[in-house]
Amino acid sequence: MGRVDVTRAGPDENLGYTWSVTFLTELGDLPPLLIDTAALTGTAPYGRVVEHDAGVFPPFDSLDPANGLPLGSTTLTELDDLALTVGTLEQGIPYYFRVSAINANGQGPAALSSPAFAVPLPQAVMAPSEVSLTVVDGGALAVAITAPLRDGGEEIDRCVFPSCAQLVPCCSFIL
Repeated sequence: MGRVDVTRAGPDENLGYTWSVTFLTELGDLPPLLIDTAALTGTAPYGRVVEHDAGVFPPFDSLDPANGLPLGSTTLTELDDLALTVGTLEQGIPYYFRVSAINANGQGPAALSSPAFAVPLPQAVMAPSEVSLTVVDGGALAVAITAPLRDGGEEIDRCVFPSCAQLVPCCSFIL
């Protein structure tokens, strides 16, 4: 069933409640909910299902009008690795993917990804890929870094060099 948002309104004049269920992760028009009347209580319990808004599949090969994101399609021809990394996506926006196979006989029906969608969220930046020290003179060292392999979805805009520590032995042994 996926994730749902459930709200309750009431009680009404008959001390009844109205429950609203919004499906957040299921795509398309879903079959109506079924009510188990044996589980209802009261003197004359009943339930009724009313569909307010039919579900729709998200558009594919289109633009996200709210954010102006260009979406589209990609054809994989290297069949030894049937995987694709999709970059330059906006954080916090759900993305849906569907895939179909093509051969000399034509294109098959599309299958939706599982899970049905994913939301790229902000990620912490990785450590720099290389840090090196070079002696400048008797009282200075030069520290150089190479940018991290992954920036967490945001441009690196500063580096922090915490104060250095001096290596001092905690104890010494005389043999």
